[in-house]
Amino acid sequence: MINPEPLDKLRKFFGAEGESFVREVVTRYLQGVEGMLTDLERFLQQQDTVQFARVAHTLKGNSASVGAEEVSSLAAELEMMGRNGDLSGAPEKILLLRNAFSIAKNELEQMLRGKAP
Repeated sequence: MINPEPLDKLRKFFGAEGESFVREVVTRYLQGVEGMLTDLERFLQQQDTVQFARVAHTLKGNSASVGAEEVSSLAAELEMMGRNGDLSGAPEKILLLRNAFSIAKNELEQMLRGKAP
């Protein structure tokens, strides 16, 4: 479930270039998330809590900027796990994150095709 507010704010801020800018932001977001998810899994396997938290933090912010609130929220939880040095619950949370991203990706792709999510 995408919250349209962050993208609507970007559209307004950039005026005539707003729609083009939003499309670029969304496209870059969609292209980058798979790599971040792979990085999270790799850092989990390595038990590298510092890098795990860093990637989760980036994913949290990027997701919030496109209105992917569920993805952002789960990434925030993963970030805290990394910061606290306890990744014991991370595998299940990453699975939830992948599912939430799948839903968000579908909605954002619909938006890019000109259909309201």
